Amino acid sequence: MDKTSLKTNANTLSEESVLNWQIIQKDFEKSFGAEVYSSWLKNILLVKEYNDYVILGVPTRFFRDWITSRYADRILSELKRHKLSINRIEFKIESFISVILFLLESREIILFFNFSFYVYPLYKFIC
Repeated sequence: MDKTSLKTNANTLSEESVLNWQIIQKDFEKSFGAEVYSSWLKNILLVKEYNDYVILGVPTRFFRDWITSRYADRILSELKRHKLSINRIEFKIESFISVILFLLESREIILFFNFSFYVYPLYKFIC
């Protein structure tokens, strides 16, 4: 192999890096503002990443329609800052996202995970 093909392969490998969703979410908050981010963008999850597009999960059809009509172009631009080869995004409705978000916001999920450690011994002690 000559030096030219090595350089091309190295550029291709660096271009096809994996997206870091936590960093992208922080950049969303900076570029869209705290209000838009907390209302709409923080609830988006990276479902699948391909070389030229990503699938993002949203909790409801309303969320998908709202984000698509108002923020899709800016989201795509922001993603291109992190990975140049991305040229489209798809939004997939993931119903489990809304359940997890509800549980996290109501802190029920913490109770669920800590039940066996905290609640059950207390229950046993009282009864």
